[in-house]
Amino acid sequence: SLGSGHYALGRGYLALQEYEKSDIHLKKAFEAGYQTPEVAYKRGIVLGELYLKESDKANRITNKEMRETRQKEIEKNFLEPAVRFLRKGGQTQTESPQYIEALISFYEKKYDRALKILAETIAQNKNDIPLIYKAKILEGNIFLAIGRDLNNFDESLENLSKAEAAYQQVIEIGKSDIRGYTGLGSILERKIEIMLNSKGGDIQSLVDQAIAYCDKALQIDPGAAGVYAMKSAIYMRLGRHHIFSGKNPVQAFDKSATAAQEAMKL
Repeated sequence: SLGSGHYALGRGYLALQEYEKSDIHLKKAFEAGYQTPEVAYKRGIVLGELYLKESDKANRITNKEMRETRQKEIEKNFLEPAVRFLRKGGQTQTESPQYIEALISFYEKKYDRALKILAETIAQNKNDIPLIYKAKILEGNIFLAIGRDLNNFDESLENLSKAEAAYQQVIEIGKSDIRGYTGLGSILERKIEIMLNSKGGDIQSLVDQAIAYCDKALQIDPGAAGVYAMKSAIYMRLGRHHIFSGKNPVQAFDKSATAAQEAMKL
């Protein structure tokens, strides 16, 4: 049927992490009446990934009012429907109910609850490597979100360290998946922000590490526009840092512009 065909395409694009294309086909499957719990679950996963992607972009908006406005739009367009579809997909036979519940808790910003469910899930399924892999990605995402939200810089860094440990495990299990590397890049982006806003000091070593993680991600997926956007934002911060510390910012700004142009091509 038309619905099952669109579902197959949507599932294929999801496996390739091409979330926009996946969403188009999963939406068409649903509209064609193919509304099994599996379809709802996959749609929830895709919308959640699109939320994370758009939220990353919004976090880089320097104007506070514009950033908050954009975040509200993203929550309405991606986050709220993601949670609705994940709830509909809760009866699926193809995924751990605890993992789905942890994911919903994460998107609802109930971080402690999500971490508790994940710890129990991992303890009960030590030999289920695909499930542990997904759980570790989610664990990293949770600690990263906490680290971004906290205004206390020491507490923020503590949570970022926990996120780093989770993402390192992700890389050990799945070396051909960019999410471990982009997660580590996002952690360093936040650490750079903390240094610039509070602690001071030279950010060059953090910038070099972050760019190295971005480049590893791009070796795996040269078409990852979000990674080029991350590189551009990191070089932009470095350029501004050079201005305030009396160094020549031109090279950093050039690299920022080049990365931004690559992102726009994709």
